[in-house]
Amino acid sequence: MSDILSWKTWSVCLIFILAVWLIVSGCSPDSETGGESIDSKHVYVQEYNKTIVKQFFKEVDSLGDIDVVNELLSPGCKYFDAGRIKTNNISEFIDYLKEAREPFDSIDVKFDNLIAEGNSVAVRYSYHSVLAGEQIIVQAMAEFLIEDGKIVEMWRYIPARNQKK
Repeated sequence: MSDILSWKTWSVCLIFILAVWLIVSGCSPDSETGGESIDSKHVYVQEYNKTIVKQFFKEVDSLGDIDVVNELLSPGCKYFDAGRIKTNNISEFIDYLKEAREPFDSIDVKFDNLIAEGNSVAVRYSYHSVLAGEQIIVQAMAEFLIEDGKIVEMWRYIPARNQKK
């Protein structure tokens, strides 16, 4: 009987020691998520939303592909620039896009940071453009709100616009 008790006592102690070690070392099952459990569905949705934003910048901003606009934006998508509404729907956005891209020989977008949380994607990026033969780089930030796989709101801010010369 004493052998069984010592075996059970030893097992309980080992489990307790292991649990304390995991907590102290930060290796608890929830340590990477700040105590929240990992929900693979939400992780998938966030990664999918980041893919939508990357596609938007590559095909719409960089290449000016109007056909992709209809795939990525919801019909009533709103576009805000520096806090002011610029467009209220896809048609207005396409008109704005054509006009904004016209003076540039080329536009390439490079990402500095891309973060997804829930149905929002925040981006810090830069435009690498050629305007009248001159290479220019403009830093920008944007936030996208995505619902049902479509962009419903876009907020962009270009800090250089607000700098006093």
